[in-house]
Amino acid sequence: MSPFFLIVPLFDQLPLSDRVLSDHPSDLSEDKGHVPSSNCSGLPDYKNCLITYAQQSAVALPVYETIHGGFRCTVYLDGEAYRSVNTFGNPEDAEQDASKLALESIAEKIKEECIAIINKDSVYCKSILDEYAAKMKLPLPTYTTTRLELLTFISSVVFDGKTYIGHLSKYKKDAEQLAVINSILGMHASYTKSISLLG
Repeated sequence: MSPFFLIVPLFDQLPLSDRVLSDHPSDLSEDKGHVPSSNCSGLPDYKNCLITYAQQSAVALPVYETIHGGFRCTVYLDGEAYRSVNTFGNPEDAEQDASKLALESIAEKIKEECIAIINKDSVYCKSILDEYAAKMKLPLPTYTTTRLELLTFISSVVFDGKTYIGHLSKYKKDAEQLAVINSILGMHASYTKSISLLG
């Protein structure tokens, strides 16, 4: 499964009023898709989202290194280091900031990888979307393709209540793939927006 589809559901499960702050990965529920609830400060809990991402991606849990005296944190995940640029009054806020930076960086990396895969070979996009629907227990996407003048086709895909429209193509199958590509890019754009709204 595309790593993009691992990170998107994390933010679907992260309403602003439903967060928890945990200093220990062992505090997480055994259900690896579950994001624990109720952060007493009401702030987004990027740290738990990052831990959940690591679990779902089958990589080692993040390691936090916090520098005292105007707290600043570096989080290490999957061979990468993400350092908070600001200093904070307590280590928890510094860890949250570093976790947010890590998630934003991972999202951008996944977007680039996803676009590269799509540009290289769009043949598997429908399969990826179907696999994602099955994993998230959503109805399969539905396609509507219209034949236009001059032997061109345009398709739309309805997925999770949203409609995505593709570009014109000479072939029906390609038109459907283009609609799927727009759905994947659209979901990524929504995910990126949700990160910025949380912060």
